[in-house]
Amino acid sequence: MQRYIAFLFGIALTVSISLAAKAQTKITLYNFTGGGDGNTPVGGLVLDKAGNLYGTTLWGGTSAGEICGTFGCGTVFQLTPVAGAWDFRSLYSFNGEPTDVGFPRAHLTFDSKGNLYGTGDGGPNPCFTSDCGGVFKLSRSNGWKESVIYYFSRNTGDSSGSGLTLYKGNFYGVTSSGPETKNQKVGFGTVFELSPALDGRWTHHIIHAFHWGVDGYGPQSDVVLDQQGHLYGANPNGGVNRVGDDFELIPNGHGGWFERIIHSEPTDVPTDLFFHSTHLIIGPDGNLYGPSRQGSGSCSEACGSIVELERTPTGWKQVTLYEFKDETDGSTPGTVVFDKQGNIYGATLFGGEELACPYFGSIVGCGTVFKLTKVTGQWHKKTLYNFGGGSDGAFPNGEQLAIDASGNLYGATLGGTPFNDILFGTIYEIQQ
Repeated sequence: MQRYIAFLFGIALTVSISLAAKAQTKITLYNFTGGGDGNTPVGGLVLDKAGNLYGTTLWGGTSAGEICGTFGCGTVFQLTPVAGAWDFRSLYSFNGEPTDVGFPRAHLTFDSKGNLYGTGDGGPNPCFTSDCGGVFKLSRSNGWKESVIYYFSRNTGDSSGSGLTLYKGNFYGVTSSGPETKNQKVGFGTVFELSPALDGRWTHHIIHAFHWGVDGYGPQSDVVLDQQGHLYGANPNGGVNRVGDDFELIPNGHGGWFERIIHSEPTDVPTDLFFHSTHLIIGPDGNLYGPSRQGSGSCSEACGSIVELERTPTGWKQVTLYEFKDETDGSTPGTVVFDKQGNIYGATLFGGEELACPYFGSIVGCGTVFKLTKVTGQWHKKTLYNFGGGSDGAFPNGEQLAIDASGNLYGATLGGTPFNDILFGTIYEIQQ
């Protein structure tokens, strides 16, 4: 399943939004203004145990200057449910200085103490086309004070914009150095591990470096680990056909890892620049699930599909669970999530019944949220919401939806509330 990446254009502030009409299926929790609150929430949302939502915006915030310019370097925000409403609070504005990072493009990750971690661009170390970026932390017990716990460099590869995965106290992620890299240690992107040391510092280990060819280059999406400690990810430029692959990294028992390509995309995969960065998830059965660019629907490019990588005695087999049919059905699906009952949820970047999306004449549909339910061995799709492109938002960002204990879904759109033709984005809830 090839992963894809897209960006659409785009103080400490507290706002209350009333939640009237509980019978509504879709509720807009917050519309970004493009100022100190931020704009363009490219990353997904995460929920804490109290039901608060956290996320990042690519631009906006209160910091300005040479690096941040008029758009800002991005923010970290919190949405808190209070007496039937949601309070929005900007927790941090990145400043873009050499001691900081900025422009976060991925979800946040909690540690066991409720602290937040994420990745960003910028930082003090120059890389191949820009500054290398790093990993930041917001400390819950210290009023969400921000610090950078690790800076990427030419010896590690530059930030890919993907998120972090926590496994047994260590963080795992990828760097994406690109084809201009000549550093053999870094290769053309890496999978890395960050481990905490007793002195509070973090130790960086490259557990795999990509080296072009079947191995690919330029990974951009999250990795996941199973109960045996095997790591899975995707590379948009690998595989036997050089158009994408899914890989497995297996500990060798001696501190190293070896790679196995478990799926290669076919040569007829469409190359649509609007596809965004998505990643695999591990389902309740231990198989891998995610979106694929493959499909034969009647979209301008293939509409896409949701697929399963099934582990078999002879290897991994890809099974198509659902193939999107046309623009009204939805196109360009993102990362999916399971609920407790085994249903699958996700969003499509484009498509839906609101075909006349007001932003770009060449784009068909403002996106959808969907549900897949398995009945007698077959998966059936239901569209939960069609975005209209106004204050309800447009273009769901393709990251994994957050799901609470009641089964309600939370996500972000890249567009919505247009002002001077700039799209600032929204946070939304689908009540069930």
